[in-house]
Amino acid sequence: MKTAYPTIEQMDNIFVYLMDGKVPICFWKGKVTEFTNPDPSYRWIILKNDKAIGKVAEDHEAGMIQLKLSINDKNHNPSIDFKQYAAWAKPPPRRLGSKKIRCFIFQCRDIPSADTDGSSDSYISVWNPEGE
Repeated sequence: MKTAYPTIEQMDNIFVYLMDGKVPICFWKGKVTEFTNPDPSYRWIILKNDKAIGKVAEDHEAGMIQLKLSINDKNHNPSIDFKQYAAWAKPPPRRLGSKKIRCFIFQCRDIPSADTDGSSDSYISVWNPEGE
């Protein structure tokens, strides 16, 4: 039996988190439909502090991340080849495995320190809440 994936229209939001270990201290929330272009440009996203955690006091201290992201609707296009698009023609500095969701962090600014040495090592973590 084939699994029916939710369509882009059925998926509401996408979240980007700045983590301190396993604790999200800052976040950004946007719409999945903003990232359906298979040939995206880099864009800045402005993080917000997680007031429930309280590690970052004000929103303006939460920082920004520049990224490009493309989300493919497997219901409508199960075999998209991202390499055919200029945005993905150059591989990232460290080659990642082939994925249907691709995102590169290009640059970060004003990210609060999350490591014990006072720095922040930005990385991307992608998961599905249903465990698939």
